[in-house]
Amino acid sequence: MKITDKFYNNTLMLSMALIVPVGILAPLGLWIPLMLTGIIFFTDPRVRYNIFRKRGFVFILVILFLALSLLSLLWNENKLFSLFNILKFFTLIISILSFIEIVNLNKENVKTKYFLFASISISAFFLIIDLYFNMAIKPWLAYCFDILVGDKSDAKILSWNAYFWKYYIDGVMGGASGHYNRGISILLIFFPIAAALIWNNKKLVCIVLILSSIAIILGPSKTAILAIILNLAVFFMTVTIKKYAIYFFACITFFYVFFAPFFLVNKNFETYTKKEGEFYDIQAKAANNRNFIQTQELTLVDKIFLFKITMDQYSIKEFMLLKINNLKLNFVHREAIWSYTRSKIEKRPIAGYGFASSRFIDKGFRIKNNLGRDVTLIPLHPHNNIMQIWLELGFLGAILLASMYVFIWIKILKIVHICKYKAGLLSASFSSVLLIGQSSYGLWQNWWLASLGFCIIFSLLVFKAKDNESTI
Repeated sequence: MKITDKFYNNTLMLSMALIVPVGILAPLGLWIPLMLTGIIFFTDPRVRYNIFRKRGFVFILVILFLALSLLSLLWNENKLFSLFNILKFFTLIISILSFIEIVNLNKENVKTKYFLFASISISAFFLIIDLYFNMAIKPWLAYCFDILVGDKSDAKILSWNAYFWKYYIDGVMGGASGHYNRGISILLIFFPIAAALIWNNKKLVCIVLILSSIAIILGPSKTAILAIILNLAVFFMTVTIKKYAIYFFACITFFYVFFAPFFLVNKNFETYTKKEGEFYDIQAKAANNRNFIQTQELTLVDKIFLFKITMDQYSIKEFMLLKINNLKLNFVHREAIWSYTRSKIEKRPIAGYGFASSRFIDKGFRIKNNLGRDVTLIPLHPHNNIMQIWLELGFLGAILLASMYVFIWIKILKIVHICKYKAGLLSASFSSVLLIGQSSYGLWQNWWLASLGFCIIFSLLVFKAKDNESTI
């Protein structure tokens, strides 16, 4: 069937309205709306023609990547698991390509771009309230969602009050937990795109930038805060030196893909696990000295300000030292993972161990640190996209990934000549994707790939905008 402009605009507006709330509350389900819409768009014969007959650069990269992934099954230890993940990955890629072709074929409603602004602004404001007052509404809503449609369908839904007191004492929710990390990452890569789409309305641009930045800074992710700083640097470089900044970013990205596994860390991972034990010891001593308020006799207002009450147990100096120590603790574990990953890469540098094979390499090899704790040296994946592509698909996979990255920078280069500010915002968004990918999520995780897919789709709307004006 042929997709009409009306159906396309309604689908686009719905995607923009829901992508960030879903990404914050239930990010693991992000692949569902993308795959559903992609399959519908794929029924349009124009889409199939453009994907399979035009055979552009992206199509060639996808075919080469598919061929390499399938070929890697020959030396993959868990062939069925990898084959299943290859099928999922390329179904998602076809969905993304279908959505992209529909964007290129149809015309957008002028008001469509404001849906992403509204979605991000409302979601960021919600996160600010939730994080600042440590109310844990987001983890509670995600918990309810998991029970209703997820793997916990046999569990009983707890009220917010019961959930708050059951999980707060154990420290598994609130701003210091990992419940917010995926949502913060979603916000981080989308808010520059939203600003680019509405760039001519400076008041709305300021609103979305300020709300998003505050929510990210209040969140627990150290990588996201570092990404904010990187975003500013990338934006101002792009605005100031324009195309030369893009050339610089493209070159840095290209060479980083090829050399990161070999200059980022050494291979002495045993040293890092000893360091980790020392940092854990500091954290344990701090916990013993802290006097948490653990009573359920407090009023609702007391609960809201409980985070502020517990922070009074530390001096500002102690609190900052603990934050710095926690940052070192997080990084030293990454060093151990990357060091061990490098040692495995050097044994199979050309074609790696096979697509999605990370979790099966050495069967989750562990060593003990000086506190007697088991340390997993590849916990499901290397927590670094470049390391993962080298580990699983070797130098051949790295060539394809580097080519894709450079292709994206070249696309951004085209808009520098039209509006340097929009180019700066798109560069900031892509830089965030690269930074997050080097420290956090697995390269083949469906929710992360879907996020990147929507990121590319919404970025294309910036190129198509009728209000683009020359700012050179």
